[in-house]
Amino acid sequence: MKWKSTVFLLLAVTALGAFILYFEHDQAGTEQKEAQALRALSVRPDSVTFLEIESSNLVISCSLVDQQWIMHEPVRSFADRGEIRRILTGMEALSGGEVITMDTRRQHGLNLHEYGLAQPRVRITWVQDGKERTLLVGDEVPLGRTLYVMETNRQDIVATSTNILSLVPETAEILRSRILLPGRPADLQRIEIRRAAGFLQLAHNDDGQWMIQQPSVYRADASFVRDLASKFLHARIVRFIADEVMDFTPYGLDDPAVNVTLWPAGEAGARSVAIGGVPEEDPGLVYARADEGDSVYAISGYLLTDANLDDGIFRDRRLMRINPTVVSYIEIRNGERVVELQKDDAGGWSSTKPVQRRADNDVVWNLVQQWAKAGIEAFVTDVATNIPEIAEGNPDRRLLMASRAASRDEDEEPLVDGKNKVTVEGYAMTNNPERIRVKLAHEEALFEIDADFLELLSLNPLDYYDRLVLQLVPEDVRKIEIVRGGKVQSAERDEDGVFQAAGDTDLVDGIVETILALVMRLRADRFVAETAEDPAVFGLAHPELTLTLGLTGEAGISKSLVFGHGAEDGGSHAMIRGQDPVFVVPQSVRTILDRDLVTPRVPADEPAPAESP
Repeated sequence: MKWKSTVFLLLAVTALGAFILYFEHDQAGTEQKEAQALRALSVRPDSVTFLEIESSNLVISCSLVDQQWIMHEPVRSFADRGEIRRILTGMEALSGGEVITMDTRRQHGLNLHEYGLAQPRVRITWVQDGKERTLLVGDEVPLGRTLYVMETNRQDIVATSTNILSLVPETAEILRSRILLPGRPADLQRIEIRRAAGFLQLAHNDDGQWMIQQPSVYRADASFVRDLASKFLHARIVRFIADEVMDFTPYGLDDPAVNVTLWPAGEAGARSVAIGGVPEEDPGLVYARADEGDSVYAISGYLLTDANLDDGIFRDRRLMRINPTVVSYIEIRNGERVVELQKDDAGGWSSTKPVQRRADNDVVWNLVQQWAKAGIEAFVTDVATNIPEIAEGNPDRRLLMASRAASRDEDEEPLVDGKNKVTVEGYAMTNNPERIRVKLAHEEALFEIDADFLELLSLNPLDYYDRLVLQLVPEDVRKIEIVRGGKVQSAERDEDGVFQAAGDTDLVDGIVETILALVMRLRADRFVAETAEDPAVFGLAHPELTLTLGLTGEAGISKSLVFGHGAEDGGSHAMIRGQDPVFVVPQSVRTILDRDLVTPRVPADEPAPAESP
């Protein structure tokens, strides 16, 4: 193909693409214009900031202030966002019909009186994108469900649906918000309630946590505080009682039964609710006044009950607010006895006091998790009596948890919101063994919690040792030897890596594989002694059974597991030869090793001996 032909085809394709793009764009624009032409008005609800509706007997005006619609006439009040949205979207959806231009009216000698627009039945004014627009609603068309409307900044009269009349509220009350105090509980930083039950003050501390400040300083349950705030901020007005009130005495609001004041964060001013008397005709309601306004409302009587709740209801029933995953240091102490646990960078726990040994991650994690979830069973109210008594005595347990290894001489701070540590002192209760009394070092309050939490704080270092006592790679085991009652049985890998019985014996089917699976990850039930000072106590002076594993490579030369007599509460005493701690292994381990490793080889012409049990 010649180059001139190629260039011609390229230009043709380009021109065709441009034509298609232009046609589609023009068609889209035409469709949009046609859709707009079918509408009587050009209203965009999201762009409207002011709305006024004037009819023969009513004028209502509202404006959008800080994302909140406010009614200015006939009374100053919050406006119902949903109702205003309904009016604006209804105006946006009005369909356009016959259009009567100025030229048409002149030709026929018609003026606005003939269309009912000289004195319109309804006048709607709105501000959209900063520009004021006014719609006049006139008479209905003699035939059909339409009427005439005209915008004052245009000369055309448009016939539209009579549905526009349904958008006009019959009373101002329809547009008034039924929410007593619009707002968000999450924005609050302080709540004060003056009531017959006493003054209650709730406030955020420096860490953003809710605290009870009055009548005493306690940690507050954030969920209860938010619930209380929601009940007032979202309280619904059941009835509008009166506006422009000068004397509030008849409503019991001259000396309210309850005054609630809410302070949002930032520069926003305080919001308030006053609750007064009960209407005679409806004892389920109470009179209320918002923001010291001159209007009286009727709201649910439950708010009066909620406002008078005892301050103890709002107290946090969690003992501590900590994140278990960030705890990396634990100290458990009673006088001079101490257990210290520390987490390394890889997330593994070790015992560092009184001896250094690898700790059981599951045991330590359970301790931290359980204490993080500890709930308060009761609040000790006789603080003045109990604080001196506790301060002079030594706690049964002192628990310190920190996000890093911390000296006990450092300032004690709760392990929350990035702070360093939390210290808990636990005291047994002689009059109630099912509970213990606890005190947090950074708080004055005393609590009672379940006594089981004290049992978690063992001062026996053996309780925290890693229960994984043997962990071998099966391929590293080259020899297995079992000594039981002076009788030795053994098996060893040959050059091909296959275990063979020693002497004139054969391996018992499956026993080697069972032993290798056992020693690959052998866990003790518990540790019972740091050292076997008197091995005879555990039956280890003369072991009942010894399992020796010959090893290769980096695994070492050999490992020997010796077994003594059975433990009182099940299992068998055992220890690793060359290591000090004595532990108890499950009875199932001893049962496996009590089986014969080998059996005598039977000549071909002799019957096989009966299998030993």
